[in-house]
Amino acid sequence: MSGAMSRRKGASGEREVVALAKEYGFPDAERTAQMQASLGDEKHADVSKIGRLWVEVKRHAKVSVPGCMKDLLSKERPGFIRVLVHRDNGGKWLATLEATELLKLERDALRIRPYLSDVLKAEDDAA
Repeated sequence: MSGAMSRRKGASGEREVVALAKEYGFPDAERTAQMQASLGDEKHADVSKIGRLWVEVKRHAKVSVPGCMKDLLSKERPGFIRVLVHRDNGGKWLATLEATELLKLERDALRIRPYLSDVLKAEDDAA
């Protein structure tokens, strides 16, 4: 695949992930490739404004997940959870992250669940 075709496919994949993020409650999600290109660096994730997630997007005929993860994890991103969002051609979008990060996410969700239950109940009672 030519360089231009590859870039178009990458941009298309990033737009798909932005749409998915918006569908699941992140209305400000956006592609940041334009910032990377203009700055000539990789200080921005492929998709941003999805909470604490540092999202790199890969869409290929066959994604090499271990290779992509090695590259993603080689760069420190303090304060962010590094996530590879990927899909093979015709496949579903998948997310790969370090197991420790997944466990931290679930731990944090369980910690706030009692608080959220109280808030949601109060909202229901007020309605």
